[in-house]
Amino acid sequence: MKRQTNSKEKIKSAFVSLISNIGFEKLTITDITRQAHINRGTFYLHYKDKYDLIESLESDIINDLEKIFIQEVDVTGKDLTDLISYKITLKSIGYLKDNFDLIKALYVAEGESKFMLSLRNILEKLLFIKLAGSTNLNFPKTNIPIEYSIELLLYSIISIISLWIRRDGKESPIEIANIINASKNIAPIDLLSK
Repeated sequence: MKRQTNSKEKIKSAFVSLISNIGFEKLTITDITRQAHINRGTFYLHYKDKYDLIESLESDIINDLEKIFIQEVDVTGKDLTDLISYKITLKSIGYLKDNFDLIKALYVAEGESKFMLSLRNILEKLLFIKLAGSTNLNFPKTNIPIEYSIELLLYSIISIISLWIRRDGKESPIEIANIINASKNIAPIDLLSK
């Protein structure tokens, strides 16, 4: 079992390194196996092809993030900004930072939209769990239906994370969590006015 884990780590490491150098489209199994110092049979023991590899790596990341989000579900908050707490945000961004090279490789290989859509879907699941379990949330009076309000919240968070990834994770997890937290209380137009 340890040898299988070791070879999977070598494959993952080779994938991350090669994506930044040659990109996903030009990437071959031979490239991966040479970089990982394994034979092709070992690669095929774990994955069908490079698409199966990328799907598996993304699935691992998404499952880990989902565990972080779901373990922190608290339906006792009264404010809508409590739907995605600062604690969850910081822990999630910390996880992304700890796995940044892989996150960036997936982001580059699959394109921004697919990876970020997966992340958005996890956040949406968390929101609906919290909404369903909470009877004491105070909804502000606006002309925007709740479904649109949720979408605005989700995409503001996703947009911040996406920009952070494109900027190579320059800011610390605390800085990004603070930006996300602050953005929950500011109307988009207010962000541009000084």
